[in-house]
Amino acid sequence: MIINFSFSNFRSVKDLVEISFEASRSEDLEQYYVARPTPKLRLLKMAAIYGANASGKSNVLLALDFLRDLILNPVGKKTDPIKYDRFAFDSESSEGNSEFNIDFVHHGIRYDYHVVLNPDYIVKESLHFYDPKKAVVFVRNTEPRYNLSVISIGSKIKISAEDKRSLEANTLWNSTVLGGYLKTNAQFHHLKMVVSWFRGTLGRIVSPKSNLINFVFRKTQVGEINKQNLIEIMQKADFNISDISQRNPDNALWDKDNQVDTPSLRNSVDSGEDIQFEHTIIDENGDTLKPNLPFKAQSLGTKRFYQFAGLLDLMIRKEKIVAIDEIESSLHPELLKHFLLVFLRNSKNSQLIFTTHQREFMRETDMLRNDIFHFTEKAEDGSTELFSFTDFNSDVIRKGSSLYNAYRIGKLGATPELDDAYIAID
Repeated sequence: MIINFSFSNFRSVKDLVEISFEASRSEDLEQYYVARPTPKLRLLKMAAIYGANASGKSNVLLALDFLRDLILNPVGKKTDPIKYDRFAFDSESSEGNSEFNIDFVHHGIRYDYHVVLNPDYIVKESLHFYDPKKAVVFVRNTEPRYNLSVISIGSKIKISAEDKRSLEANTLWNSTVLGGYLKTNAQFHHLKMVVSWFRGTLGRIVSPKSNLINFVFRKTQVGEINKQNLIEIMQKADFNISDISQRNPDNALWDKDNQVDTPSLRNSVDSGEDIQFEHTIIDENGDTLKPNLPFKAQSLGTKRFYQFAGLLDLMIRKEKIVAIDEIESSLHPELLKHFLLVFLRNSKNSQLIFTTHQREFMRETDMLRNDIFHFTEKAEDGSTELFSFTDFNSDVIRKGSSLYNAYRIGKLGATPELDDAYIAID
């Protein structure tokens, strides 16, 4: 689970911003919102980010996505640039370093990972763990004149001199130590744990244009998503779907022990043309009918929720971190509320972070904690500011006041400043 994530000089973010999952002292809805991955930590399972269009709220999720890719997909050559966008509206930032820091828990161990970089190379990098006090796993510094990195191993870490040399040799100046580890034939427990968290727990960003049909299809066929759970989640969301059949172009069931993976199969899965939904209906005579309709014949909301249902099954049965941009896209407000309730009531150590414009969601006072809300606002220099509801004192919003009303009238910021609607046309 993520404890805190902070970054600077990435896309519209200029100065360091942070999003925290540490719960406030409030015990409201504790059993649904708060997880305890270690005895001393109370972490929120959900975070919602509000903000005007172009305020930078999506960039918070993209920063998390970038850090994941930086580690899991290292560059191949020393001459390859690290591709990303820095803050462009001042010369110092556009030519300067960027910084990322993520504090998280994996299998009961707390890790703190920090990296400073620019498009040419990794400037410095470190990984710490808590046992129970904070201790160094490694510290890395790069000497840009020689395109070389030097790695120092913490005193509590056991690693042979040969494995350390191998790790240094595979850590190019423009890739992380964690990326270098992926190329190293050596056992390094803490690096293995951290890489496994980035690969297996932290998911890719889900945008309104994301196509998860292939993802859900494959995960279901190999048993990582439970098909019956998927159907039950759809049924509880008021879809009269009683079965889901998934077939390849040859009309044969996908064989998980002998998988066929061809471009034509991938394309048909991506479009959903080989997925059939069985609908249970009652006709005018009172008879039960179970017609099959192809995925492409379903509504946008049904298609979207089918993909979200796969995510729900994963988040309920495993520890997953899912980031969704514009979560309300193609979903009825009540269906979105249901999705969030299913997640909160059934997940244990998963986390959901999302952006949204759905301010009516703030009215659901019987199912919300105020500390899940975060806001982005654009400063005068065009940079993104990120702040939390807990940053406001009682002078701005009093205890028991309506969060919805405070946001609607602009007391919390993070709303567009619109001019009048008159357009002078010659």
